Amino acid sequence: MQDDSLERLIVLIDHHADQVETVRQVLTDKPDQYRLQVMESGASALDWLQSTAAAPGQRPDLILLDLNLPDQASLDVLTTLKGDPNLRRIPVIVLSDSEQTDDVFQSYFNQGNCYVVKNANPSQLATTIQNIESFWLEIVTLPS
Repeated sequence: MQDDSLERLIVLIDHHADQVETVRQVLTDKPDQYRLQVMESGASALDWLQSTAAAPGQRPDLILLDLNLPDQASLDVLTTLKGDPNLRRIPVIVLSDSEQTDDVFQSYFNQGNCYVVKNANPSQLATTIQNIESFWLEIVTLPS
């Protein structure tokens, strides 16, 4: 179990403003436990992660990656993250509205830690995010 006294950094890579707001609302219920960094594009996320993840207190505990980014293929972002020795141990949760078998397969093939179908309904999305938060940040023991 994780040390509850430490603030967790979660990076959300998603360009859907309404979904970002839902995630923000769920995580701000626990402001002493979580800090959310939002990136709207794959390129900006990779730039930020590769330049700051080695800095003390800047290494994310969890990355939430939308499968449908506007500027870059999300699977390319995932491949880059998992190919970087400084970033590969960070769990990456692939979020998508797709239930296509190929999307699921490719996400796992490219070393995504899990694939979650997200619902556009804000209350159902909030429940999904709460479940992700509970499992990945309270139950699972993550590498330091």
